[in-house]
Amino acid sequence: REALSCVALASALSAAAGPDAELWECAALISAPGAAPQPLHADTLWDKDGVLFSTFIALQAVTPAMGPTRFLRGSHTLEAHDAFDDDGLSFVSAASDSAVAGLLLPGEATVYDGRVLHCGGPNTSDELRVMFYLTFRRGAADGQELGNDEAHSIHARYRGRFNLGQLVGGSRVKSRES
Repeated sequence: REALSCVALASALSAAAGPDAELWECAALISAPGAAPQPLHADTLWDKDGVLFSTFIALQAVTPAMGPTRFLRGSHTLEAHDAFDDDGLSFVSAASDSAVAGLLLPGEATVYDGRVLHCGGPNTSDELRVMFYLTFRRGAADGQELGNDEAHSIHARYRGRFNLGQLVGGSRVKSRES
């Protein structure tokens, strides 16, 4: 709840995913010194309305050497996904000018649509890169059709109990019986 007490962050997530968006992931992403880069990927299969919306919150200053997440602006479209699926190398070469790195100070956050192509870079620093992250599934989206159920990091007994509106507004969490 503390992370969502930032009005700008809560508003951005609510505008993207809706107040009824289910908390889908709550975890920390850790990149150790010497970690290899991630492959470029989207968090979900393409969907017209978007399915997952995430925020990475920096727990320390994220420098270029720590391998910040790089986002390809405009890559959330069906055309971009089709081009990436058809010929990833050509797509990345053509889209490289649209890349933006998540260089953040402690407490700063990125918010992104899970359809955006992104990747963590190599960590060539001597420090861990630790990012707290939250992901919300748009309320009307079908969670079974995401294409990456293994990323659903919420413990089974908490699945479906938390939504963005409850966490922002501080209302009681649904019991398993309700």
